[in-house]
Order: sequence, then C-alpha cells, then structure tokens
Amino acid sequence: MKAYIAVAIVAAVILCPFFVPDSDAESKVIVDGDFQILYVTLTEPSGSAHGTAKIGQMDWTYSEGLKPLVIPETVDISGKTYDVTEIDSLAFRSWYAISSIVLPSTITRIGDGAFSYCYQVTEIHFNSNPEIGKDAFSLGFQSHLADCNIYGFTPTRPVGEDGNPYEDIFGKYTTVHYKEISIDSRDAMIHIALISLGIAALFFMGRSVKVKRIKRKKRRN
Repeated sequence: MKAYIAVAIVAAVILCPFFVPDSDAESKVIVDGDFQILYVTLTEPSGSAHGTAKIGQMDWTYSEGLKPLVIPETVDISGKTYDVTEIDSLAFRSWYAISSIVLPSTITRIGDGAFSYCYQVTEIHFNSNPEIGKDAFSLGFQSHLADCNIYGFTPTRPVGEDGNPYEDIFGKYTTVHYKEISIDSRDAMIHIALISLGIAALFFMGRSVKVKRIKRKKRRN
C-alpha cells in the first residue's frame, strides 16, 4: 500500500507543472464597438518587436442589430503592444450578431469551431493564409443555413458549382462563394493602373522632347 502511495506522490510531483496555468500570461477584455473581446498574451515584447496575443473564448454582448467584426492587428495590454496572431477554438461560437468578419494580416492560426454557428455572417475577409481548424467557419446549421462571400481565400482544392471542397472548414450548412477581389477594389486598381500609364506616357514624351532639343543644339554647335 505504501508503495502505491509513494508512486502516486512521485507522479503528482512530475505531472503538476503541466497543469499549472502560465502565471506570466495576462488577459484583457477590450470593447470594440458593441462587442467585448478577450485577448490573452502568448509571448512578451522583446526589444522593438511586439509580443503576441490570442483571442480567447468569451460570451458575446451587443445592443441591437447586426454588427461587423473587425479584428485589429495589435492590442495594448498593460502598456505593451501585442500582435493578434491566434483565435482560440470556439472563441466566437454562436455570436449571432456578427454580420461580417475582417481578419488581420497578423493572424496565423484559427482554432476549431472558432466562428461556428455565426449564421448571419455574409462576408469573410482574409488578409493572410492562417492555419484553419475543423469547422472554424461552419456558420450555418440545419435550421439556420448560411450564405457567405469569402474574400482573400485562395482555394487549393477543386471548386465545383454545387460542391464545397472545404466542408471540413465551412460545414455542410454554409454555402460559400470564393471571391478573389471585390468589384469596387478591382475598379480602383484599374483606375490606378490607368493613371500610372498616363504618368509614364507623359514622362516618356517629355524625355523624348528633351532628347530632341539636345540633339538640335549639338547640330547647331
């Protein structure tokens, strides 16, 4: 009997550190519009480099109506700056008030079911290529189907008209439309390209005139 007790004590001593929460981690609830978001630190700032933080699971609160969720690239916690790099599993599960999601370029990982059952989301904007967990964007469910436009997410699996090759991410009750770039953004890029071409043409014409003048002067001399 004593031998069993001794083994149990040794096992407890060895395993105890794995169950003790990280005392260095800080957390802060930040109000963004009508949403309260929980941020938890992962790594501390070093020199000029920011620390890193993740969004943890928290019950949602809002006033009225649907609201867009724009996740910031950085947050300030206790006077220090942290890049938002992760979204924890189930972090936004069943946040029915979200109308759209904009993810920052700093995001590298999105946990399982992070936005599951957010069936009123109609747009998701990616600005990076994060690791995405199972059912992370399974927005709809049997009684509340979802229809969502996905921007900035480049499918690497064949996408058919009737099928969803990313059912493991978006779920079978979410109809997704993969869009590379919005119409407004495309028009803006076309305008910028045309203006750039015009400036280049004017520069070239001005340079040609200048070269011709120099050649004329040389001939006269």
